[in-house]
Amino acid sequence: MIEAEFGAALDWCPMPEADACKVRYFIDGGYRSPEPQWPEIQDRMIDAMIRLDAVFRARVKALPLSAA
Repeated sequence: MIEAEFGAALDWCPMPEADACKVRYFIDGGYRSPEPQWPEIQDRMIDAMIRLDAVFRARVKALPLSAA
């Protein structure tokens, strides 16, 4: 359901020692790409972050607060 809302596959990395999970989305390109490609790579990164925020914001807000 989360990936369907996001619109692409996500990489889920369980972290059992922290009772947590990293969620990653890979984008082709980066600082080693030719500089003229950077604006397009940045646009894809921004788009992915906006979509991740839309998918997770309400879910994270609904999590119960735990006492530390």
